[in-house]
Amino acid sequence: MKQEHESDLNISYTKIGDYFFPNIALPPDAGDIGLWGRRRKEFLRKHRPIGTEKPLILTSV
Repeated sequence: MKQEHESDLNISYTKIGDYFFPNIALPPDAGDIGLWGRRRKEFLRKHRPIGTEKPLILTSV
């Protein structure tokens, strides 16, 4: 069994400030979130509305 090391993965990174973030994305055909994903999305839409009752306010100091 072949062991994969970090050098074998060939993941590129973007540096933002002092942090490195991997450049990853879903494949174009990964659009279906499944039954539980749809239920979670509906729950959040009903119970956690964004921007209506509780607007998100971002401030900088």
